[in-house]
Amino acid sequence: MKEFPGPFDLVFIDANKREYSEYYELMIDKIPSGGLIIADDVLWDGKPWQEPQPQDKQTQGIVAFNDK
Repeated sequence: MKEFPGPFDLVFIDANKREYSEYYELMIDKIPSGGLIIADDVLWDGKPWQEPQPQDKQTQGIVAFNDK
């Protein structure tokens, strides 16, 4: 993703859930005003809102991305 120069009107994130925040950071400056970032699995079967919250790295990655 670092090598893609952009700009992009649309970015779709559907990859390693642990790294969603990093993917976002790599792309945010390559999207002009009005562009979209769409991310798959942000609801992650409700795991980010479960009590107690699962501590697996995939769920924690989605939680960190959603908080961002």
